[in-house]
Amino acid sequence: MPPALKQTSSANVYNDLLDQVDQAALTEDLNHYFGPHAQVFLATYAKIRGRRGFSRMMPVTWSWQLLFTSYAWLYYRKLWLTATLTACVMTLSNVLPTMADNALSLALTLLMCVYGKPWYVRTALKQIAKADLLGLSGDARRRHLSQAGGISPLAAALASVAMVLLLMWSNWPMLRDAYQLLTAAGGG
Repeated sequence: MPPALKQTSSANVYNDLLDQVDQAALTEDLNHYFGPHAQVFLATYAKIRGRRGFSRMMPVTWSWQLLFTSYAWLYYRKLWLTATLTACVMTLSNVLPTMADNALSLALTLLMCVYGKPWYVRTALKQIAKADLLGLSGDARRRHLSQAGGISPLAAALASVAMVLLLMWSNWPMLRDAYQLLTAAGGG
């Protein structure tokens, strides 16, 4: 990573991009980064751009996709580190007592639903700032943004399979007990 990127605070980089005059070029960059369904994230970007102060970068939004797909959506949108950390926390929460497990999973899911889209926009702005620092333009810039962003259906599919297996594993004792009760009731 270039030294200039390390020395500049994230807030300054984001604010500089949000306040730049040429929003058409930035919107084009965002479109290349977001890939399919960019309009959803451009609407979140517009919310961010219209705010000031601390709430500027994390406006409250809602994502039904995150509610129903959890960390698979994060993998789909190539937020690798966030997705992996979320998956680990959700997996580790299975060793907690049931009440704590439910509370932790619910809290994490709600946080993702509310702040997932702004987080994704922040990630896009970071990649645009990186492309600026690298001096990328034209096709090289578009290629960089498309590869850094966009979607990964394969990663989402693998994460979805992992989620189903995790749900089966974490609910296995309950499923086993229900099967035994049904078997005992049917055989008696």
